[in-house]
Formats: sequence, C-alpha cells, structure tokens
Amino acid sequence: MIKRLMKTMALWLYTTPLAYAATVDTRQWGGEGTNVSVDQIVGNVLSVGTSSIIYLSTAIFIVGALLFATSAGEEKRKSTGKDLMEGAVIGVAVVAGAKGIFKIVYMFIQYN
Repeated sequence: MIKRLMKTMALWLYTTPLAYAATVDTRQWGGEGTNVSVDQIVGNVLSVGTSSIIYLSTAIFIVGALLFATSAGEEKRKSTGKDLMEGAVIGVAVVAGAKGIFKIVYMFIQYN
C-alpha cells in the first residue's frame, strides 16, 4: 500500500508542468524610483502569515483525523487525534478573528 502511494506521488510530481520565469521589471519590486507603501507591506505580511497558519492548521487537522480514524479502539490515540483536530479548528478561528480585528484597527489608524 505504501509502495503504491509513493509511486503515485512520484508520478504526480514528475508529470506536473514546469513553471518558467518571465521577465520582471525590477522597478515594481522596490528598485529605483518606486515607493512601497506601509499598506502594501502590512497587507503582504498579514496575507503570508495567515495563509501559512491556515495551511499548517489544515495539515494538523488531517493528521489528527488520521490518528482518530486509525485508533482501533486505543483511547490515547483517539484522544490525541481529537485534540489535534480541535486545536486546528480553534487555530483557524483565532487567525481569522485576529485578521479581522487587525484590519479594523488598521483602518481606524489609517483614516484618523
């Protein structure tokens, strides 16, 4: 089973299309003559941070679900899986709430 899964993943990774780099105008990336605003920096940091945490929480939820599903009556694994799933859901809720609160506070600071 594991061997078949590894072969499938290797085939999937091998057949994915390659990405080619395009010509980039360096002025848009902070080169000479450009102005990067605080709004853009804060927005980018917030976006990357929340996306990373949401992806990590999703992975933790999947691991918890696998532990819960494969517990076979073993209470320790069952409770560990349940705790991981609950923690992942709480983590996503906290990140979503914090992002909303941060945007509201930043809006008040920006326009006052």
